[in-house]
Amino acid sequence: MIEMKVQIVGSGVVGQATGRGLCVKGHDVTFVDINADVLRPLHESGYKVSMSIVKDVDATLISVPTPTARGRLVTDYIEAASKSVGRAISGGDYQVVVMRSTVPPGTVEDVVIPILEDASGMTVGRDFGVCMNPEFLIAKTADEDFLNAKSFIVGEYDARSGGVMDEMYRPWDVPVIHMPIKAAELLKYTSNVFGALKITYFNIIGKVAEGLGLEARTLVETVAEHSHVLQNPKYGIYPGQPYGGMCFPKDTLAFIEYLRSNGTAKYSTLFEAMHQINHSIAKDTNVTIPEYAEV
Repeated sequence: MIEMKVQIVGSGVVGQATGRGLCVKGHDVTFVDINADVLRPLHESGYKVSMSIVKDVDATLISVPTPTARGRLVTDYIEAASKSVGRAISGGDYQVVVMRSTVPPGTVEDVVIPILEDASGMTVGRDFGVCMNPEFLIAKTADEDFLNAKSFIVGEYDARSGGVMDEMYRPWDVPVIHMPIKAAELLKYTSNVFGALKITYFNIIGKVAEGLGLEARTLVETVAEHSHVLQNPKYGIYPGQPYGGMCFPKDTLAFIEYLRSNGTAKYSTLFEAMHQINHSIAKDTNVTIPEYAEV
């Protein structure tokens, strides 16, 4: 294994879990943050820390917050970090700048790379590399999740950039899956938003079960363990294939009507939207599905 010099810019939950895990695997890690209170316990635990970005490293991992305000992504932290990193790497040896923060597709290529090039006076691909490396960590178990990762996703600007990530993750001996940067950005949102949708769906089912006097937890656990839809992880994931057949369209409409008629109409909007979107996709892909009724 090649020991790499890595700095973590933004030492929050993701940054700390990532940095500690890289240390465990034998890399030389420096935690960077503008908040001394964040760095103090890391320093006291024996980790390298800095309030300014280090110049000579093999990889810089950006793990700063990406909050939303009024429903829109705030990119201020991403932009500020990118500018600081760009200034720091100016004139230095080749390194890879890695986005760990969750950002919409196009952010790295349309926002981050131009800032890095402008601030450094250098050219991506020639003077430095860029990757998108989404994380899949749960806050309470972030350290364990990172150390026990089954695979790593790397959106790469070019093969040289991705090769540095291969070396960084080599100690894990798990697959490193390479793809375009935009694909890695979209993959993270695909995972997170589906998680939110799944939670919302089962909360609705829970409300319906409670209204019927049923024990909701037992019901949803039984569905999770025995439904072929949930047992097969690839069921329904392929684009361009709306749901149809004899069951799904009519049962969706019947369930919408049931919600409307039993004091839970406010929960029907998710399924109404789902039904309408399914019809739109069927129309766009020239797929015929049964027309039982209109929502």
